[in-house]
Amino acid sequence: MKKHSGTLTEIIEGEHNKTLNALNKYGGNFAHNLMVFQLLESFFTEFKAPQDIFLRFYYSVRNFYLLTLFSIIRLHHAQSSLNLRQLIESGTDAAYSIAFPDVEKFAKTDEFGIMDSTIKLKSKRYKWLSKNYPATSKAILKIKEPVQVSSHSNLVDTNRGYKFLSSKEGAQIQVSYFDFEDDYMEKAALWQLANTTLAIMGLWYEVSQSYKSIEVMPDFAEKHSNLMKENQKIKDGVMQTERFQKADTLARTREAKRTRS
Repeated sequence: MKKHSGTLTEIIEGEHNKTLNALNKYGGNFAHNLMVFQLLESFFTEFKAPQDIFLRFYYSVRNFYLLTLFSIIRLHHAQSSLNLRQLIESGTDAAYSIAFPDVEKFAKTDEFGIMDSTIKLKSKRYKWLSKNYPATSKAILKIKEPVQVSSHSNLVDTNRGYKFLSSKEGAQIQVSYFDFEDDYMEKAALWQLANTTLAIMGLWYEVSQSYKSIEVMPDFAEKHSNLMKENQKIKDGVMQTERFQKADTLARTREAKRTRS
C-alpha cells in the first residue's frame, strides 16, 4: 500500500502558484469577487456612532472575506467554510450594532472587568434582526446552514483530499494537502462567497436607513444592485450545467420520497 503527498516546499510553492493563477483559472467569477470586495471596502464614508462596535465587526468581515477567498483558490474547502461562518456571524453582529452601538449588547463585564460574550446575547441579536428584517435575515440563515456542516469535522468532506484506489497491483492511498481540483465546486464556492457578502451588505444598508449611525457611500444601492444582477447571472450559468441539473434532480427526488413517507 502506497500513499502520495507533497513535501513542505512543494506545498508552499503550490499555495503561491494557486493564488497568483486565480484570475486566469476562474476568470469572470474571480473578477466578480474582487468587485464585491471593492464595494465592501468602500461601504461607508462616515462613522457617527458613539461606540466603535460596528467598525470592529466590519473589519472582521473584511478580513474573513479575504481569508475565505484565499482558502477557496488555494483549495481548502473546510478552511473556507470556517472563515465564511465567521464572516456571516460578524456581518450580522455588525448589522445589529448599527442600531445598538453599545458594548453591553454584545458582552457582559463582570466585577473583575472580564468581558464575556454570551450565547444569550447573540440569540437576542438574531431574534431582533429576524423580526425587523425577516427577508434578508432568512436568506442569510439559509446560506449559513450548509456552511455550518462543512465548518465542523465530517466524513463527506474528508473525500476532498483523500482517495482509496484498489488495483491488481495492490491498494493505494492518495492524499493531498490541497483538495483535489474540482472546477465546478471551486466556482460554486466563489459564487457563494460573493452572494453571502452581498446579502450581508444589503442587511447593513437596510438597517442604516432607519438608524443613522453610519453614512453609506452615496451610490451604494446602485452598485449593490448591479453586482446582485451579475451574481445572479453567474448562478444561472451554474444551474445550466449538466452536473447541477443531475444534483438538482436527485435532491428533488429525495425530498419527494421524504414527503411521501
